[in-house]
Amino acid sequence: MAAPITHIVLAEKVFSNHFQNLSKDKFLIGTSFPDIRYLRVIKREQTHPKDIILSDIKSADSFNGGLLFHVLVDRVRENYMQKNDIYSLMPASKLITQTLKLLEDELFYDRLNNWSLIGSYFDKVLSEELEYPIKEEDVLKWHKLLQHYYSERPNRETRKVLFENIYFDEENIKEVESNLAIIRNNPKVLEIIESFYKDFDKLL
Repeated sequence: MAAPITHIVLAEKVFSNHFQNLSKDKFLIGTSFPDIRYLRVIKREQTHPKDIILSDIKSADSFNGGLLFHVLVDRVRENYMQKNDIYSLMPASKLITQTLKLLEDELFYDRLNNWSLIGSYFDKVLSEELEYPIKEEDVLKWHKLLQHYYSERPNRETRKVLFENIYFDEENIKEVESNLAIIRNNPKVLEIIESFYKDFDKLL
C-alpha cells in the first residue's frame, strides 16, 4: 500500500487522462478513505476490495472510483517495489514497509502546489462515506488528521501526530525515524521511487 500523500499525488498525476468525467474533490476524498481503517473503526477488507482493474474505476461514481483507485495503487506500487527488490536495500526492521511509504510521501509532496485546496476538500463528510459502518465523528477525525498531514511537507512533527492517531507507540516512532534517516540517503532507493512515479501511468 501507499501512504496518504502518495495516494493524492498519483491520483492527480493521472486524473485528467483517465477520470476527467468524475468529480476530483470526491475522487480524492475517496482515494484517501480506505485507510481510515488505521483508526480501528473498520476492517481492511471492508475498504479494500480485491482484483480491481482500471475499467472498474472508470465505471464507478466519483467517491467509489477514488476508493477503487486507492486499492489499485496499493497493488501496483507493491508489485513495482518487489520487482525492483527495493527492500533488500534497507535496514532490517519490522517497520521497513511503513518507512518506505513515508519516504515516498516526503519525496512526492512537492510534486503538487495545491495542498491548501486539497485540504479544503476534507472540510465536508460525504454521504458516501457514511454508507460504511463508521460514525460520522470518526470520519471527521480522519479528515482532520489528513488535513494536518497535508498542511506541510512531511517532517518528524507531522508524522508524530499521524502516528499517535494510528496507534504507533513511541518505540515504533523512533524506529521509523531512524530508518528514514538511513534510507533517504540511499541513491538507489531514491532512484527506484522516482522511477515508480515516472512509470506510474504505464503500470495501470
